[in-house]
Parts: sequence; C-alpha cells; structure tokens
Amino acid sequence: MLSSEFALTGDDARAISGGLVRKLAERGAASICLLTWPKDEVIEGSLSEEMIDDREAWESQPTNLYLSLVPQ
Repeated sequence: MLSSEFALTGDDARAISGGLVRKLAERGAASICLLTWPKDEVIEGSLSEEMIDDREAWESQPTNLYLSLVPQ
C-alpha cells in the first residue's frame, strides 16, 4: 500500500523516518523514549536506537504506550 502523495510504500516511509530518528539520536539532539498516552509521561528514556528497527515500533499498540523522540 502506498502512503503519501509521494507514492512511498510503508517500508520506504519507515526507512526514511528511521534514518532521521537514528541521526537525531546519534547526534544527541533527541532521545528515543517510551511514553504513555494521553499524559505523554516518559516511562523509560534513552532507549537503544535498535528499537526503531523493530517493525512493531512503528505500529499502533493496544496499550497506551508509544515510542517518541524527546529533545535533549
């Protein structure tokens, strides 16, 4: 399935997003954190960049938890 007017596949969009997330984390501009919805409370911070390699990290979760970039 294509996502966006740029005709990107879901895998292409995840690859671009993942590359950007990885660069921001590597440069120390942001941390990958686990947050809770709807309060956006950080449950666990500074997670490994490997977290974004997991396809499920990009999917909606049945829990109220989600991964997010938090600025440093």
